[in-house]
Amino acid sequence: MVDKVPVVYVAGWGRSGTTLIDRILGQSPDLMSLGEVGLLPERGIMGGELCGCGLAFQGCPFWTAVGERAFGGWDQVDAPRMKVLFHDLGRVRHDLLPRFLVERGDYLERVREYLDFYTAVLVAAHQESGRIPIDSSKHPTVASVLARSERLDVRVLHVVRDPRGVAYSWTKAVTRTDAGAGSHEEITRLVPERSGWIWLRMNAVAGSLARKASGYVRVRYEDAVADPAGVLGGALERLGLPSDGVPGIGPAGEIDLAACHTVAGNPSRMRVGATRLRLDSEWRTALPAGTRRRVGLVTAPLRKRYGY
Repeated sequence: MVDKVPVVYVAGWGRSGTTLIDRILGQSPDLMSLGEVGLLPERGIMGGELCGCGLAFQGCPFWTAVGERAFGGWDQVDAPRMKVLFHDLGRVRHDLLPRFLVERGDYLERVREYLDFYTAVLVAAHQESGRIPIDSSKHPTVASVLARSERLDVRVLHVVRDPRGVAYSWTKAVTRTDAGAGSHEEITRLVPERSGWIWLRMNAVAGSLARKASGYVRVRYEDAVADPAGVLGGALERLGLPSDGVPGIGPAGEIDLAACHTVAGNPSRMRVGATRLRLDSEWRTALPAGTRRRVGLVTAPLRKRYGY
């Protein structure tokens, strides 16, 4: 019987603070931030974008070693195929529809193919670092796929944030500074009401992971920013993982972030050094009242359950 590799999977919806929480957790000597591993084929192997350490993916010693361990080199991976499978298998309808409507045709064959690739990456990252990998890919349906692995022990950290704050964040222009020299690509922006619908669906499916993963804890972004050591350390403890290494907030309200090997995520993953933690509540005044009401109405069932 092969020992399973524990994995912390950060699930939720974008602009909910998942990158920051991933980075804070990764400061622990027992855990390692990998960023959004689901995007590794597209952003790393194919795109050659920057690792969180500041080097291009192909030039990063850590990821080069992981590729050698897992596949004998990244050139042995059909990256375009893995990119397609990530976006295909990550659709939330796969967890919202009855299984007999989803698991038709070659669905299970595609799951096995993708699971073999993804598992090999996470196991190799664990072996290379000696630490528990953190995957902040967010997609709850991908977490459902990973939970089927016989080699992974998936523990889910479900991160939620007030949907009105998330909706406002999706309206802001964010330039990708992690895509390499000279890149001026902007991250997609969304209409607030559309963000609200996606927030509802993604978090509903993420909540169902409590029945599928070997561990599940939900935390609020607002609470984690206010007390990272207490909230995130407590979450790790409830997941049955080492919790003593999560850093607290310094006297000036900052937290020290060391360089990491995140393969993709919000551009803030590149930030290193003293980082001031503050609750992003600009939406309370910047998001028009009518829009706040509409987003609140769309998300009401889960928003109230989460205490917003």
